[in-house]
Amino acid sequence: MSKQSFNIYLNDDFDGISSAAVFLYFINKKWPGKYKFKYSLAVFKPGYRESWIRKKLSKPSAVFDFRYHPDADWWFDHHGTSFIFEAQKKSFKSTKQKVWDEDSKSCCGLVLKHLAKSFNFEFPGYLKKLARQADIIDAAGYKSARHALMPEEDAIKFSNFLPLGFTSGEAGVWVEKLSSEPMAKVVSIGSVRSRIKKAEKVIVESIENARNNSRILGKTILLFGGKVFSRFAVYYVYPKVPYAVIVSDKSGYYHIGAGKNPWLKIKNQKDLSKIMKEFGGGGHLNVGATEVKTKKEALQIAQKVVEILNK
Repeated sequence: MSKQSFNIYLNDDFDGISSAAVFLYFINKKWPGKYKFKYSLAVFKPGYRESWIRKKLSKPSAVFDFRYHPDADWWFDHHGTSFIFEAQKKSFKSTKQKVWDEDSKSCCGLVLKHLAKSFNFEFPGYLKKLARQADIIDAAGYKSARHALMPEEDAIKFSNFLPLGFTSGEAGVWVEKLSSEPMAKVVSIGSVRSRIKKAEKVIVESIENARNNSRILGKTILLFGGKVFSRFAVYYVYPKVPYAVIVSDKSGYYHIGAGKNPWLKIKNQKDLSKIMKEFGGGGHLNVGATEVKTKKEALQIAQKVVEILNK
């Protein structure tokens, strides 16, 4: 008997990969041998809203850490800006297979807790640990900027090389590996080790880039410096500045990220998801982003965001 194809759409970051890994373990235990899996990266880039609205998801399908899609059989997300249309947000109600919780630190943690409770399902210790690590990584729960950039933990090392870029096929390999074995075994794979070493080198360059190409404007760091690798580099260089706006070249489009310094308490803190939503993006309370096609437009948006944060 041939296996049915199950389509998994995941955000192109650690939270997307780890969420899919937890879900894959659950599906394979509940319906052993029933499915073969196809993985597709869901990426925030110029035009994604229109393409996502028009996209017909193959059945059955699951979406993790990305905008709501009515075709999805399973959907999990925790962004404050998960819904493209306000009507979707107003009518949405969480079910056994579709859950939205903007208070969850990570989508991975949300998936694990929800499936465990709703289906009376027990996950192995290594996946519980993966979910705890995802909470730290996605909610910037690091001890310091140095901890984020120069970690000892395998999961953080793994997450740090993902901005180097990867394909849907590579994501699928990592999802299946993480679903079946601890992170320590995954990072011992030669190809993963080499990416970690490359990321460590690029992080050093990223810190120098933050020193050389950023400036402080009021309460905000503005970094417009080509291929920016880690948003935490600016806080490593400027630990006492509350906010950062970072423009990075994504080879074909520009990413404008706005973040709150995770290690500072800020009175009357701005909601960065709402600010970036005004420019076509979204995010969370402490971090938001949007994407545009041209360098000129990216700089214009960055300057407007800096003005809003400094008010």
